[in-house]
Amino acid sequence: MPCGKERGLSDPSPPKPALRVVTVASLRVDAVGAKGFGLSRTYFAQGVKQGKVTINGKVVDAKDQVKEGDVLVADGLGSLKLVRVLGATRRGNHKLEVEVHTGFSPQVR
Repeated sequence: MPCGKERGLSDPSPPKPALRVVTVASLRVDAVGAKGFGLSRTYFAQGVKQGKVTINGKVVDAKDQVKEGDVLVADGLGSLKLVRVLGATRRGNHKLEVEVHTGFSPQVR
């Protein structure tokens, strides 16, 4: 006899996003998306090339730049929001705060 409620069956709310701090060499879509989702840049760039990645609802190229507030959606992976640019490192890289939703893509508003 099960005790308690099974997780996820009766709760329709999406999982909580993961707030991450990442460091990237540039603000290109392929760099930010790969680092945010924990993938290789080459693998993520393949999805971009296939048209599976959008920013604010528009299909993007790998060389496009991500700005604060942009929502990047990758089919099959989830979504990533660039919350803010925290600054630059001593080596000139960009330190970012991103909100990652995996397995679910929220509506862009």
